[in-house]
Amino acid sequence: MERLTSEMKPGRRRKFLANQRERRRVKAMRNAFEKLRQHIHIDEAEVKLSQFDIVCRAIDVICHLRKLLELYLLLVTSPFSSSRSFLRWHMTSIALQTMSNWESFTSASSM
Repeated sequence: MERLTSEMKPGRRRKFLANQRERRRVKAMRNAFEKLRQHIHIDEAEVKLSQFDIVCRAIDVICHLRKLLELYLLLVTSPFSSSRSFLRWHMTSIALQTMSNWESFTSASSM
């Protein structure tokens, strides 16, 4: 691999430095996608996912978590104790449905 030297012509030096910056940028992006991939549920036996697939799955996870959080906040802030039991039941059923949908999504994606 070529090294930066004081004997390089200015144009070649600029191109060399630009290439170095681009390599660092690409490496940082790869690391960011790998970190994101580790935070979403992916079966280890699954083939390598594209960056697009990783982002789509992360969006799905965030949407599911947002639904659960909204239901939880609704439960916690409800002034009616009689509705709390219904909300608990509803939140539990939504959570189970969400987990079921997520599991079927991940198993269908790995085929």
